[in-house]
Amino acid sequence: MDTYELQLGEVVLIQDRVTVRDEKGVRDLMLTDMNIVITTTVSKMFKRDDVSVNVYPVQDIKIDEYLPQIAQRDEEVVVAFDSSELDLIFSDAAAARKFTVKTIALLKPRINALKAEAAGEAPAEDPFAYTPAASQEVYHAAEAVPAAPAAK
Repeated sequence: MDTYELQLGEVVLIQDRVTVRDEKGVRDLMLTDMNIVITTTVSKMFKRDDVSVNVYPVQDIKIDEYLPQIAQRDEEVVVAFDSSELDLIFSDAAAARKFTVKTIALLKPRINALKAEAAGEAPAEDPFAYTPAASQEVYHAAEAVPAAPAAK
């Protein structure tokens, strides 16, 4: 797979360069409202570059006691999935925070559905159904992130 093609209704929220723990080189990261996409490009002399794309569905992120299993410490973010873990290192803590906040905002409908199910209520609708309103909700939630203090 040389490139990642967005699905119908899928929106790109973040594009950044990251390092994956225990792997050499810098990767391209794309967070969409459905997936975390990591693209690796390996340059080869006199040959076409090798490109690999790894896709991690946001819906596969573990949720334990209504808390998404995403941990951020400075510029490092660890995302726990049902069957694996993704350890990302961003260029700065602000970029890592932005990624963390937007990813957690994407999981809010799923968390609310789990809470409703635990309370014996039927969830209102599919928590991952795309609606323009839900997309705007994620966008506005990310805007609420406080800005990093200015350097003195």
